[in-house]
Amino acid sequence: MNDSSLISSLSGPWLQASPLLIALAIGAAGCEVHTGGSSYEGDDGSLTIDWTLDDTDDPFACDDYGARTLEIIIYDEYESVESTIRPPCDSFEASIDLLDGVYSIDATLLDRSGTDVSTTLSIGDIDVYAGEDTPISIDFPQDSRR
Repeated sequence: MNDSSLISSLSGPWLQASPLLIALAIGAAGCEVHTGGSSYEGDDGSLTIDWTLDDTDDPFACDDYGARTLEIIIYDEYESVESTIRPPCDSFEASIDLLDGVYSIDATLLDRSGTDVSTTLSIGDIDVYAGEDTPISIDFPQDSRR
């Protein structure tokens, strides 16, 4: 049965009273029926943050700072927390997928117990575009140590 014969067989008084049955019949004929909601597929971009400690990405620098992880708090344009990630300090790079929009971040080095071992570095007005990666670089200078 092709789509046109299926549609023509859907005549009669029940047609007006049952739109759900129509949607199901069309769906069964190989068409896709959407009933609301939205898909963000394809609307993601990514934010890649790389960092150095006093201009080096030597893993021993993390030990010198007493840092185990880097806490990165990502805020949306309304200053609400969008996400928090804590990559290992010695990875020196982290990426996260985000919807197209404007973000800001706070980045703080943490020790094993989660205590700050650096000042918090803040970066604002980060534009993330769908389908693109936005790179950000951060350096924790010597005077950022606590």
